[in-house]
Amino acid sequence: MISGGWLIVEHLSYPSILWVGIALLLLVLISSLLGMIHKNIKIINLAEKSEEKLLHNVLKL
Repeated sequence: MISGGWLIVEHLSYPSILWVGIALLLLVLISSLLGMIHKNIKIINLAEKSEEKLLHNVLKL
């Protein structure tokens, strides 16, 4: 992704607004999904009966 970003920015005189917008949108979506998954895993790990919580929340993960 870094080399692709370099090619878009340095090879052309201007990056495509559509490319930049889609890349930023995907970055935000992926990071928010990872944050939601991490939150559920953290709740399960801190629970007293983590096995039961895991079975109850397996569909959310």
